[in-house]
Amino acid sequence: MFRSTWVKTAAAGAMAVGALSLGMSPAVAAPYWQPFVSNGPNQTCGQTTTHYASNNVAMQTCIFRNPANNTYQAVAVVVNNAPATVAVDLAAHVIHTHGTNASCHKTRFLSGQRLACYGPTRPLAAGEANEAWSEITLNNTYKDTTRAVVYGRG
Repeated sequence: MFRSTWVKTAAAGAMAVGALSLGMSPAVAAPYWQPFVSNGPNQTCGQTTTHYASNNVAMQTCIFRNPANNTYQAVAVVVNNAPATVAVDLAAHVIHTHGTNASCHKTRFLSGQRLACYGPTRPLAAGEANEAWSEITLNNTYKDTTRAVVYGRG
């Protein structure tokens, strides 16, 4: 009986620690789109542009930084601004200077829907500028890129 209670208590404690550590880590959505959540003062975003094939699809790339452990994460943000529900296929590749990228599955964006593709978290070396940009494919055919964004020196 004592061992069973102890094992349950230890398991509950391990789950709580796991949940806390997950809550403190950056979002990792790739290959799935997630709602965009701002990183406040620890983010730099590039200019929002519209996709050349549709003025209703706006996109931008951001870089999130975690100053606690000197890491950063590239994030592609896409919104469908059409006044009615419009189904469009989008895929993004978030690329940064370390040569790694993230790709999110093609997804249908409903009217007003805003989603983000979060890339992997990478270290930010001292004195290094980090650049990210995204390539968005609309309706399986039309590729367009966001303007590059650079996060300042570490």
